[in-house]
Amino acid sequence: QLFKQIRKNEIRSIVSLQLWWLNRMLATPAPLQEKMAFFFHGHFTTAAIQKGVSPAMVYNQNQLFRVNALGNLRELTRAVSKDPAMLLYLDNATNVAAHPNENYARELMELFTLGVDRYTEDDVRESARAWTGWRVLRLRGGAYFNAALHDGGSKTFLGRRGNFDGDDIVDIIFAQPQCARFFATSLLGLFVYDN
Repeated sequence: QLFKQIRKNEIRSIVSLQLWWLNRMLATPAPLQEKMAFFFHGHFTTAAIQKGVSPAMVYNQNQLFRVNALGNLRELTRAVSKDPAMLLYLDNATNVAAHPNENYARELMELFTLGVDRYTEDDVRESARAWTGWRVLRLRGGAYFNAALHDGGSKTFLGRRGNFDGDDIVDIIFAQPQCARFFATSLLGLFVYDN
């Protein structure tokens, strides 16, 4: 019974959050910023309630998109990679050196930055190793890095070799010409024509 009540409260919170955001989009004094926050919400996708992602985490992620909506894409990608909602939704909060989880590493390249067939399975494995060690404080909704759970060994990723962490992975991805093409195509689809 308690679980059903908690679930009902979470669903009410999600609906309230959706209504708040729709009203904000209608009445905002900064429509471009809000449009870009909406774009990034769909681009760097997560879902509330699934995998322990709370409505508060989704709100905080929405604020992250809004604050960075017109800023540096690399810095936004770094920040969303460490965001509690993203860490939980794409299983990076369970990614440890002993058992690297490849889910976020794959989606970072395939859906978020490079596109399909622009990396190898080895790149996925090495990126997953680089992202190990991130944890989520569920009650507070924050994230932190636990160095004891991180794979500090040398990695080879997209042709480069080194003792990479997640920030290094993002830097290497953004050095790829395909990354610029990927984002340019996405933004052209949003603002000009989607074919």
